[in-house]
Amino acid sequence: MFPCHRCRFHPSKVAATIANYLTVSEDEDQIAANLVKNGPLSIALNANYIMDYMGGVACPRICPGGDNMNHAVLLVGYGMDGDKPYWILKNSWSENYGEDGYFRLCRGFGVCGMNTRVSTVSA
Repeated sequence: MFPCHRCRFHPSKVAATIANYLTVSEDEDQIAANLVKNGPLSIALNANYIMDYMGGVACPRICPGGDNMNHAVLLVGYGMDGDKPYWILKNSWSENYGEDGYFRLCRGFGVCGMNTRVSTVSA
């Protein structure tokens, strides 16, 4: 398990703010196009099935989204492992998690609800 740290907000330590954001389509091809055009995207997903991730492409067979969304990560890329398409996501659980702080999740199936709450900053 990962250590739980309490979040303590300090207004003097705010480094950046977001004035506006856009919700990205749930279509994973559109998500990929938006990622290429605008850079990393913020997403929410159900992290219950990735907590023990050690490496490789995770394709949990049962990983509902909907009301089970409980974690935010940064979508930073995508690729192929043989014939298996995947997303590359940056996690916040330290560099000791997964693949140096990143994990790969099956692409094209909305695994863990990853396609339902995608956002990007707007100009």
